[in-house]
Amino acid sequence: MSAEENEAYSMSAEENEAYSMSAEENEAYSMSAEENEAYSMSAEENEAYSMSAEENEANSMSAEENEAYSMSAEENQ
Repeated sequence: MSAEENEAYSMSAEENEAYSMSAEENEAYSMSAEENEAYSMSAEENEAYSMSAEENEANSMSAEENEAYSMSAEENQ
């Protein structure tokens, strides 16, 4: 195959760019960092949904309360 025929069969750089997505188009399809943050829960929101350590302690029985509710070994005997 001659060099001229080879060029006719191979895609030119310009045609290649037309088929491949440009960087700008790629960004339009991918979510921007700002949009990503809007969809993901912020650290502050996450803390509002998860129970804080203090709330957790208020809901769980303290060791002292636990002893008051459970019968001591001496009372059991």
